[in-house]
Amino acid sequence: NFDVGTLGARSNSESNDMVLQSMALWNNVMTATINLTQGNNLASDIDQTSYQDLLFPAGGLNSHPSVSDGQIPVVYDTDGQVIDNFFGGGQSNAIVGVATSIFPIGTGGYITGYVLINGKNSVGGVEITNELLSHTITHEIGHLIGIDHSQLNINDSNKNCGLNGNQYPVMYPTFCNQPTNALHLDDAAAVTALYPEQNVVATFGEINGTLVDPLGNHWAGVNIFVTNTQTGDVYSVVSDYLKQGTGFFSMLLPAGTYTLQASDIIAQFTGISSVGPYATNAADTSFIYGTITITYAGSTPGSNQLLTVTTGEAITVSLVSDNSGTFTTGNTMTVVTAAATGGGGGIVSPAILLLMLAGLYRRTFYGPELVK
Repeated sequence: NFDVGTLGARSNSESNDMVLQSMALWNNVMTATINLTQGNNLASDIDQTSYQDLLFPAGGLNSHPSVSDGQIPVVYDTDGQVIDNFFGGGQSNAIVGVATSIFPIGTGGYITGYVLINGKNSVGGVEITNELLSHTITHEIGHLIGIDHSQLNINDSNKNCGLNGNQYPVMYPTFCNQPTNALHLDDAAAVTALYPEQNVVATFGEINGTLVDPLGNHWAGVNIFVTNTQTGDVYSVVSDYLKQGTGFFSMLLPAGTYTLQASDIIAQFTGISSVGPYATNAADTSFIYGTITITYAGSTPGSNQLLTVTTGEAITVSLVSDNSGTFTTGNTMTVVTAAATGGGGGIVSPAILLLMLAGLYRRTFYGPELVK
């Protein structure tokens, strides 16, 4: 439900068109069932005097957005005053966009949420171009539909946009000149995992498993990523992202040969810019392990064993790390069919069914998109 106001100097029509274009990027993922449409406009132009009644009618900033009104607001904060009122004075000079996604624990059903976009022409001394704003809207809609931040293989040396823009996913915590007319393959795989279409088993395979230490203690909040050896495409997930206390991870992947690696979450990605559910602050679980640079070695320590993903099949890898630089383990391959999941053909493995049912996003607040 779109605001009737404006994003700074952009007209309401121009603002709406930008949101519609971002919605289309998510809708156009052919392996996902997501279908975002424009509903009735909000009743009025939302500003710093009215946003709380719209977003938090049950009791202030710590309450959930309303479910009963049937609205999912997209708020145009034309001059940044909503963000300043919400987060504190001056925060509109750092935050370009914010979104919430509400999934009650134990049900896995999407309830509601909202998107809040800063309309200021300049944030933190950076001009908010149409490209940056379009990216921000697409990023925040990703949060709205339940997708967390993604780090891929980005590390401290290139965290501040040292690579080409197309090497950063839309769901990377900051804007790094990502293309505004396409999603990254990691973004498409993430929305597919949440909203799998019938054709998933004909399009993707899967690598899943657990990450533990030699004593069997799970490692939670570790960045796990794979790289396709033919194309260089990278996909990632955070260990124990379902918060089950097992170190579980799962990635949907096109057929191909992949390396499997793990790294630490970048230290600046904490709080509402966190990657995964274990980076709420600098003392959280993701940051207790120190620097992590680990490569899956199979049963041959020191090697870089490749994993071959086949469409419709899942590879399960039990990873055991002694933090010496290599994973040591065996791996097994299990053929997974639609019948095995009871999912009518739209789910690659039971792990993805679990993803849909476990109430995976305990946090109710995502964002913001920060300017770098």
